[in-house]
Amino acid sequence: MTDREHTTAFSPRFVRTAVHALRTPLQTIHGFAYLLTQDMPRESFDQALGLIREDSGRLMAMLDDLGWRGRIAAGELTLDRRACDLGALLSRLALMFEHEQVDRFIDLRATRVPPVRVDEERVVDVLTAVLRQAARVSPPGLIKVSARGGRHTVVVRVEDAGARIPARLRDAVFRADQPVPRAWGWPEAGLGLNLYVARELARALGGDLTVGPAGAPRARRGNAWELSLPREVAP
Repeated sequence: MTDREHTTAFSPRFVRTAVHALRTPLQTIHGFAYLLTQDMPRESFDQALGLIREDSGRLMAMLDDLGWRGRIAAGELTLDRRACDLGALLSRLALMFEHEQVDRFIDLRATRVPPVRVDEERVVDVLTAVLRQAARVSPPGLIKVSARGGRHTVVVRVEDAGARIPARLRDAVFRADQPVPRAWGWPEAGLGLNLYVARELARALGGDLTVGPAGAPRARRGNAWELSLPREVAP
């Protein structure tokens, strides 16, 4: 992380944005929690519970992002690196994600993937952030996930069907305090912090996280998120 990113980690603009973003789900939870104390039809009761669950989940995700941001800014990130079967990890993650997102299906293509040396939990954190972003901007259906081995790295690729991010914004979506047009789901969904944290974790693991176009060159939709990870070195 650069000195500039350290000094802007919790800038006044970011604090204002964070307060606004956190207040929104809290207001929903508070309002519907009050309604649950009143007499109301069963259908409305179930709807209120669903909205409370949805917004409390958003709130917890935001708080997780803030916690990671603080650890990264303070240089307190610790990693437990060990050999990891990435193919098996991706299979488990796909099942977990499909259970969380019932209208999404993972098209996983990751056979004969070389082992990597990483902190497995942090890899799951990074890929979960990327998959949630893909789900956020894509219509219900398939999300493509693949992995390929290189000489020194293994690359995991996640393709979404959202509005294509212009080249001028492909770095901005990972910036800690950079406004990004709402067309791509920022800042209301997680403050945009999840991708900032995800890239910082990827780099701490010895890899990187980038985004580029997916599909036809002139298409208006489709982004490819690529997570590179260091291969396990044979003894």
